[in-house]
Amino acid sequence: MKRIFTFVGIFNVLFFSFLFVTSSSSLSDREKILIQAIVEVTKEHYSRAEMDEKFSEKAFNLFIKSIDYNKRFLLSSDVKYLNKYKERMAYDFKNGNTEIVNVVRNILYERLEDIKDYCLDILNKPFDLDKEEYLQINPDFRDFSANVQQQRELWRKYLKYETIQQYMELISFESNRYQNKNKFYSELEEKAREKVKKKITLLFERMKNEKEENYFNLYLNSISGAFDPYTSYFPPMDKKDFDINLSGTFEGIGAQLKEEGEYIKVQEIIPGSAAWRQKMLKAGDIILKVAQGNEEPVDVVNMPIRDVVKMIRGPKGTEVRLTVKKPDGRIEIISIIRDKVVLEETYAKTFLIKGKNSEQKIGYIYLPIFYRDFSNRGGRNASDDIKKALESLKSEGVRGIILDLRNNGGGALEDAIKIAGLFIKEGPVVQVRSGNGDIRPFYDPDPGVVYEGPLVVLINVFSASASEIVAAALQDYGRAVIIGEHTYGKGTVQQFIDLDQFPALSQFRPLGSIKLTVQKFYRITGNSTQLKGVTGDITFPDIYGGMDVGEKAQDYPLSYDSIKSLEYKPWISYFNISVLKEKSALRVKTNVVVNFIISNSAILQSWRNQPKPLDFQRFMKEQSFIQDMSEKVVNLQENLDSLEIEFVDGNKEDQLYKDRKERLESFIKQLHKDIYVQEARDVMMDIIKR
Repeated sequence: MKRIFTFVGIFNVLFFSFLFVTSSSSLSDREKILIQAIVEVTKEHYSRAEMDEKFSEKAFNLFIKSIDYNKRFLLSSDVKYLNKYKERMAYDFKNGNTEIVNVVRNILYERLEDIKDYCLDILNKPFDLDKEEYLQINPDFRDFSANVQQQRELWRKYLKYETIQQYMELISFESNRYQNKNKFYSELEEKAREKVKKKITLLFERMKNEKEENYFNLYLNSISGAFDPYTSYFPPMDKKDFDINLSGTFEGIGAQLKEEGEYIKVQEIIPGSAAWRQKMLKAGDIILKVAQGNEEPVDVVNMPIRDVVKMIRGPKGTEVRLTVKKPDGRIEIISIIRDKVVLEETYAKTFLIKGKNSEQKIGYIYLPIFYRDFSNRGGRNASDDIKKALESLKSEGVRGIILDLRNNGGGALEDAIKIAGLFIKEGPVVQVRSGNGDIRPFYDPDPGVVYEGPLVVLINVFSASASEIVAAALQDYGRAVIIGEHTYGKGTVQQFIDLDQFPALSQFRPLGSIKLTVQKFYRITGNSTQLKGVTGDITFPDIYGGMDVGEKAQDYPLSYDSIKSLEYKPWISYFNISVLKEKSALRVKTNVVVNFIISNSAILQSWRNQPKPLDFQRFMKEQSFIQDMSEKVVNLQENLDSLEIEFVDGNKEDQLYKDRKERLESFIKQLHKDIYVQEARDVMMDIIKR
């Protein structure tokens, strides 16, 4: 969400006085400044949370999690020893005492030395892949090792699991030579162990040579993250990367990444980018390896995110191959040709969905993000483009319009308000409350209605922030039928505070930025979208519904609450929601794809949390099960009737129109078989028939 809040702070006296009163003489002046910056800036956090013992415990837990996410290095006795910092971590931080950073680093180095030789020795001998045993991958379902023996057993199983994974990759690469995947080949197992040995050696070297600055940054973000999941410190390079990713003005693949323990996870695919057009890389994927063209893949587990980003970026036209782990556990190798991000594809896209006769034309608008160029007030923005799209569809004589906000993570508040206002005559759209309790309602700025006809809005669990504002407003007015289970549940606003903007701190530049949660959104009814999100009027099953995603899955999110409702005049609806729900439910019963998703979502969710088999036969059986399920969904979709889609954005004789249509070929192909758009079409037809 773009900034709608102005931070006011006086840093000069605070920072320079801090240089003389800090209790830690080992800290550099720059580190002292950063600590005090977080102390002072976070006083303006929405929650106005005190840095007390409860806060300290949160920060402590986040710090330990950031140091040893998978609970493989620290022993339970180490964590018990470190518990002496748990209640005083915030107090130490405010006083510039960063002792815990050095203590944790020293303990970690000691454990590394204990584990390294043992692991390399284990990998010198073949694993017994006939023995039935299991490994719990998810660290949330196990504790830190109680002693060295238990820790070594954990590492033995982990190395065995990694060897089987490498084995699977090798047999896939050499499928012509090894055609029977169910047969065990000892020479491949040996090659797999050698690959794991290289990976583990590199991992230990990276951890041993980790810069002190990186531990310090983890410490800063543990403190920041104790306020809420979005408050964080961005080092100069990280902030630069963040800006580049959001602007889309770089040559690479267009994926926004984040560190999650020792892994690099795809947080967002930038619309219009090479990865977005290629369609295989998704938010939630974990990047395991990166290869340049046909070169040997480089393992990036436990590699700093800045190094991974450097490897993935590159000149336009060059190839990068990513080995990724999907949320369902599948391992895939994805080849992407780097390119400049095509900003044109970030924008709204407009189509006609044709029915059985000319009287049944339905408009479809896909909005990937609420875009706005804040550096150029005359530049393109989402609200102006949606207005043009609505006018274009009206000229085509559509009977109804579908607005698709699935996977739309938000953007400019200004455009969210204006877009909601295109469908209502007047009235409030959203309320915003600041940390001091001030509440400001935002109203539809245009008293006119651009489109008055039937409206359906598609949402999913990745529809967040500005998407939730629009969906909630249209639902509260009774203006649209919302289809989908629920949205993400992010009802907060963040602002970047550039520390380099303060002249008194010029000698310490570059300092980076602090992203701070400063406000909260509320529906016109007074209910917050925080945690709960927006629930669909028709809760068509979401393929992501069984996964642990959304705001509620984050560490220490702000709570749900409500404020006073505003006065507003509901729209005179075109639909009877009870009738529409009943008709939709009947269709769901006969939809083979939807029923497959429903019947298997619980199985997949259970599978993700279960320990993984470490014997060859059971492992192969499990992999085959997952692969079969994925292929079955694809095959079932292929057998569905196709929607008749026509791209209508712009003059059909114009070259720009032809270029855009060509770039959207993959998107249009998926749209033909999209079960959610098909259901939205059917709901719209039910409305029209009435």
